[in-house]
Amino acid sequence: GNGMQVTGTGDAVVAFVAAWDCHVRGIRADGTFGNGTNGFGYIFDVGSRDSSFEDCSLDANDFSLQSFQLESCENCEMINCASYRSASLDILFSMNDGCRITGGLFDGSADCSLEMSGDTGEGLGCQACIVDGAVFRGAAVEGIRLLLASSENKLLNIELIANAAYCYVNGKRVA
Repeated sequence: GNGMQVTGTGDAVVAFVAAWDCHVRGIRADGTFGNGTNGFGYIFDVGSRDSSFEDCSLDANDFSLQSFQLESCENCEMINCASYRSASLDILFSMNDGCRITGGLFDGSADCSLEMSGDTGEGLGCQACIVDGAVFRGAAVEGIRLLLASSENKLLNIELIANAAYCYVNGKRVA
């Protein structure tokens, strides 16, 4: 993206399904993506693997529900990304294997900064994912929420600043 600025409306800034070895870098987005009941910034969805978002940001203007979504991905990564004023989650990490968040600032979510979850019907959560060096600030609910069969994940060198609550695992505060 080389610092490309994206503004306006739409369903998402960028969305990929079954992306393999896809790398998105340097996009700045500011807009109202979605329709107020759904809408996303940056998405790697079902079947994506070995792909990354690097130095990408979204000011969601309290409208777009999720700034970043990685769902059912393998070895995908977010590097030094940022989210501001998400109407729900800054990051939804769901049913991923070996995915990683490195660095980044996630600020002012109306719900939770990071949710790592899964599908109760499938019994699958996030497995062997790593969050390292990220800052989660100003979430109206939890800074981090770990749910539904997620295991073997690592939270390293993270900062939780001024969130309404801190870190919850299956409804119990751990930090």
